Amino acid sequence: ATTARTRIVRQATPNVSAGERGLAVRMLQRMLDDKGYVVGKQGVYDARTQRAVLAFRKVTRRAKNTSADSSVFRALRRGEGTFKVRFPNHGRHMEGDVDRQVIALIKDGKAERIYHSSPGAPATPTIRGSFWVYRKDPGTNALGMYRSVYFIRGYAVRSEEHTSELQSRSSS
Repeated sequence: ATTARTRIVRQATPNVSAGERGLAVRMLQRMLDDKGYVVGKQGVYDARTQRAVLAFRKVTRRAKNTSADSSVFRALRRGEGTFKVRFPNHGRHMEGDVDRQVIALIKDGKAERIYHSSPGAPATPTIRGSFWVYRKDPGTNALGMYRSVYFIRGYAVRSEEHTSELQSRSSS
């Protein structure tokens, strides 16, 4: 007689901390990248990867921090964190979700790159609508904004060296 044996296998769900390196970080980065989040140096939980985790947490309505704890790994394995494109037929464009504070670069109806964003200051709140880009500035402007892309009356999306943030600053 043959006796059936049951083998219990537990899947380790890691927690990753700032500066950490290794397989768990590479796994996290691969899952984030598959969703369109912009990650940093492969295998290193650097500032760029932390911002990708922050954006993922915002999209999935989790606490706004850069903690890549077991809940983040589980959510990614379940397929959570897809940016919902509002205008899939608008070609190559950018969409922002002001409530969740994220922006996404859209191509072929899919979020190709997703970043966390910051709202405008109270004096220059984030404006909503559909706009065309009318100017792109290389380098840093007089307000300290890096690689600004202007879309209406001095309002711009700006990029920092390793991230893009929605920044509504009036140049007037």
